Amino acid sequence: MINEDIRHIVEAELREGEKIIWADRPRKHPFSQGALFYLIFASMWTFAMLFLFFPVGVISLIDSFLIVTESEDAPSKSFSVVFTLMCLSLIFIGFLMFRQSIKNIIGPRSEVYGLTLSRGIIVSRFWGKRIASLSPQKLLVIERSEKNGVGTLLFDANNPPSQAYASFISLEAPLNAFRNIQNPRDVETLIYETFLKKVTL
Repeated sequence: MINEDIRHIVEAELREGEKIIWADRPRKHPFSQGALFYLIFASMWTFAMLFLFFPVGVISLIDSFLIVTESEDAPSKSFSVVFTLMCLSLIFIGFLMFRQSIKNIIGPRSEVYGLTLSRGIIVSRFWGKRIASLSPQKLLVIERSEKNGVGTLLFDANNPPSQAYASFISLEAPLNAFRNIQNPRDVETLIYETFLKKVTL
């Protein structure tokens, strides 16, 4: 089954001679507990740095420079400057994590999935464009979850990086699943029928 609404998106990523045999997009918003945890952590981190530690650093910095300059005050001033700069750096990290957590929650809704006779394709179009090309070897290691005819196929399931862990390491959640697609079991069957003989030969 090919979703004609998104055919052109997958076709734009095809190599010469490739042909689409299946294409679809999420039928409802993919919910990730890992992405939600990451959002909560990033929000708490940013709040703590912005409203607790940073004001303390600024007040300490102002106080240290209002004191009459004496030799014994130099270490105090240096500490205040370093502490304030460190808080600014941690606030910046917090904003990066918060931005990525939003991307990890909303981004999967904009993903498009496709299969050709040689590989799987995942295109993410949220805040830029990312494309993943999945080899037959990865496609054949599948974990399927399903409810009411809609479900997810997670690929390379023997070693799946968690979304939260991947976000801490690279600030990008991995493109390694067809999320909330229609009839995932039929798609899994299509994958096995298409790629199993090629891999075992």
